Amino acid sequence: IPVSWLLAILLLGNGALDHSRPDVEPSRVVGTFSMPGPIPMHRLIVNSWRDGHGIERVAVGVQDFERFKTGDPINVEVGGGLIGIPWVRGVSPR
Repeated sequence: IPVSWLLAILLLGNGALDHSRPDVEPSRVVGTFSMPGPIPMHRLIVNSWRDGHGIERVAVGVQDFERFKTGDPINVEVGGGLIGIPWVRGVSPR
């Protein structure tokens, strides 16, 4: 099995099997990014909650992308991960 498949399975299991309570991190939207195409991507650029990082790029669905604008305060739900790799569960208005 190629290494890329193993990594994909590991990351999928990290989030899918994580049933711990998420940490809610307050943040603010500083920008947005959208890339059209066969598989469109929508990201919110937010202030980072991690030490040593200025911004975070959070992948969101179309509804959240259209709901939040630059300057909006939001809560980012961060899961701890089954194997300790943190991941973003979702965003909500503060």
